[in-house]
This record gives sequence, C-alpha cells and structure tokens, in this order.
Amino acid sequence: MEDSGESPTTVTHGTFIRGFCKAGRVELALDHLCRLRSKSQPVDSYCYNIVIHGFCQKAELDEALRALEEMKSRGVNPDVYSYSILINGFCIRGDLDKGDTDSAGKLIEEMINSNLKTSVSNYKSLLQGCCKAGSLDKALEYFNSMLEVGVFPDIFTCNSIVTEYCSKGCVKEALQLIRIREFHPQPPQPPRPKIR
Repeated sequence: MEDSGESPTTVTHGTFIRGFCKAGRVELALDHLCRLRSKSQPVDSYCYNIVIHGFCQKAELDEALRALEEMKSRGVNPDVYSYSILINGFCIRGDLDKGDTDSAGKLIEEMINSNLKTSVSNYKSLLQGCCKAGSLDKALEYFNSMLEVGVFPDIFTCNSIVTEYCSKGCVKEALQLIRIREFHPQPPQPPRPKIR
C-alpha cells in the first residue's frame, strides 16, 4: 500500500491487528500496535480496543489492562467501548472468586472520573458478575452507585439481583424489587436482604 503512495488509515491498521487477534496472536497485535506508534502511524482507541478485546477473549485480563495502560501512556484516550470491553471481561470471563468484580468496579470509577458516560450495560455486567460470585451485598452496593450517577436499571439488570435474592431465600425482597421496578421507571434503592 505504501509503495503505491497511499498511506494506511486507522481502519487499515485495525483490520491488520484484528487478523492477529483472530489468529490468537494478540501479543503480536500489541507489538505491531507499538511499532506503529513508534513510527508515528495513525492509531486510535479503535486499534487498542481490538487488542483489549482480543486479550479479554483469551481471558488474559492482566494483559488487557496492560494494553489499556499502554494506550493511555501513548496519549490515546480510552473511550466508553474500551472500558466496556474490560468490565465485561472481568465480570464474564474473569475469576470472580479473586475479586475481579472489584477490578470492574474500579474501571467504572475510572470512567466516571474521566467524564465518560457509564451505561446500564456496564452495570449489568458488573451486577451479573457479583451475583454469579454470590456477592449480593456487593451487587447492591454497585446497584446503589449506579442510581447515584443517574443510570437506571432495565429489567434485565434487576433480574440478576432478583435471582440472587431468590437463591438466598429472600423472596420478599425479590418481590419488593420487582414492584419497585414495575411502578418506578427510575427505582429507588433496593431493599437490603435479611439473609437467613
């Protein structure tokens, strides 16, 4: 391409990087990205997000975080999608018994501190991760922080907590949350369970 006098675009580089990732060679994709940056080639969050997603797909979450840090150190600002990939990776693919929901929660805090708008899908992943790990208290804590920043849950987000309430025998609290959700498009704080 360069031989013909045309310069590759970010999309061209992204396609190349995606090819490495699809072949399971995510480390090579990151190396290629770093080489591009050293040659002052155009690289943006789109290219880094491909690498972050590749590492998350392989459940190499530390490497995904390293790619995020590399991105920031090169002056490329992470976008909402960068954080969403990581949050989902930690909550869905991560080892929740090792506190990966805490890592995901810190990423949401980082988003807020960077003036990026969090979404219900970010919190849905986080709440589902907490509930899968059996950490209802943590899920409720994140649910409340979600409401504090003005993100209101959809029915799917509430279902995670309702299911966890029921699994702990807290049917009354589950029904209370369902009623709150039905009658208030912007529900107040969910009831705290009395775990038996």
